[in-house]
Amino acid sequence: MRKILLIVFFLVVSVGLIGKTNPNQKQYNFFYFSKHLKTPNTENDSLTPPFLKASPDYGVLPLKSPCENCLELLDHRDATSRYFTENKT
Repeated sequence: MRKILLIVFFLVVSVGLIGKTNPNQKQYNFFYFSKHLKTPNTENDSLTPPFLKASPDYGVLPLKSPCENCLELLDHRDATSRYFTENKT
């Protein structure tokens, strides 16, 4: 009888702990793709060759970019690195 009560107690406690969420925990989206906003920038237009302006990455700041006020130069990108410049430099 004690074993059954102990098992039921641990089940109730574990279900209670699973239900609590951490407010600082990132919520992952597994249901649809996130929308990336393209930011029009005249400086980016002058620094990017015309054939790269049709790229889906043109004008989109990557999620883990090193700065907030910068743009990526697609013609300097290679397989292992990306090249960023700050706006108005």
